[in-house]
Order: sequence, then structure tokens, then C-alpha cells
Amino acid sequence: GRVTDNAASLEGQSQTLAQATVSKLKIAPQPRPPYLGIKTLDDIPVEDIIQYINWIAFRNLWKVKEGSSEEEAVRRDAEAMLKTFKGKYRMRAQVAFYKARPQGDNIVFEHPSSCPCCAGETRTVLPAKRQSVP
Repeated sequence: GRVTDNAASLEGQSQTLAQATVSKLKIAPQPRPPYLGIKTLDDIPVEDIIQYINWIAFRNLWKVKEGSSEEEAVRRDAEAMLKTFKGKYRMRAQVAFYKARPQGDNIVFEHPSSCPCCAGETRTVLPAKRQSVP
């Protein structure tokens, strides 16, 4: 099959999977994270996270049709409920940054054996197979 990479798609060109694999997309160096590992963020006001809610995922979770009156009602109800939380509830979140590297079509994350979510494993492999365009 043929795949289209970001750069080629801008020009309307496509490549075979083999060509795309060889010519991997070149990405500018990314800034270093402020730390490696897990950091717990305590005492986050609920109202501070409302702007980050993915309403598309929310709609899909509730299995309502996009643009329907039911979608509007479900979102309106959720927003009303969130307003009642203001000043009453606080949240905790965990954020983690780990070293990562490509390995074939996969992304390998390296983390300490003390990582609480990985049962002592020191690396996690995330499959990232490119999608073919028929």
C-alpha cells in the first residue's frame, strides 16, 4: 500500500511504506522536560481543569450524536454540575516524563524500576505502526 507522510501530503505526494520508513520524518529537537519521572500535582481546583476537558471524548463516552439536541443537553448538564464543584472540590494529578526513543515502528519509553505503574519493568514499548492508505 501507499502511505502519505506529513511533508509529502502538503505537496499531494505519497510514498510506499518502505520509502516512508527509510525517509523518516525529521523532527526538530524538542525542549527538555523540567524533570524525569513522576510528579504529583496536589490541590488543583476543579475549575482550573474545565478548559482542558475533551468534549469530543465526553460526547463519545455518552454515545450521543454530534450536533444533536441530546449532545447539547448532556454538555449543558455536565457544565452545570462542574459549576457546583467550584470552591468545593480539588483534584490531584500525576504527570510523568520519561526518556523515549524509536525502535523500528515502535516508541520505547525507559523508566526506573521503581516506577509505580510498570510493575518493576524498566522499559515500555508502545506500538506505533504507520497506517496505510488504501
